[in-house]
Amino acid sequence: MLLMLTELQRRKMTRLFNVFDANHNGFIEEQDYLRIAQNFARLRGLSPGSTGYQKLQAKFSFVWEYIQKFGDPDHDEFVSLPEFLVYAESVLEGQYAAVEGSTGSFLFELIDTDGDGQITQDEFRLFYQAYGIDVALVEDIFARLDLNADSVISADEFAQLGYDFHYSDDPDCPANWFFGPY
Repeated sequence: MLLMLTELQRRKMTRLFNVFDANHNGFIEEQDYLRIAQNFARLRGLSPGSTGYQKLQAKFSFVWEYIQKFGDPDHDEFVSLPEFLVYAESVLEGQYAAVEGSTGSFLFELIDTDGDGQITQDEFRLFYQAYGIDVALVEDIFARLDLNADSVISADEFAQLGYDFHYSDDPDCPANWFFGPY
């Protein structure tokens, strides 16, 4: 039996869909992921054609291909919000560890620009810029997400935030805010 998203999970997954829909056309498509990758590359100073740029594009293409494979049942190369919500339900039902294991560590490494194993508020700001999320929200949201109030988000905190963002049905859970207001 398929897990049904709660109302709170549905709101968070809708927010995530809207963040992924970089061109705001109401669908997630490959161009959205390529645009986000280009934003990250620009913010990190990676030149088109460089090894780092190509690796970044390849990683985002892989994420898109996974979502398309499991979230685009009509194979039209566009994932609608209803399709994405069904995809999210299936991931939460049994694929979370596999999906988040690879994409979560990729995202952490991407945000941790200096590679010190911690995400600072400035690094988190670059993440928001790359995804087109309002950077005016960073200070407040970063403070919510910094679970132990040490001014950084560790890999363990990040993994917990990812899990809680997807699974928590507690309206006061800090992870709900990971991608901004929902």
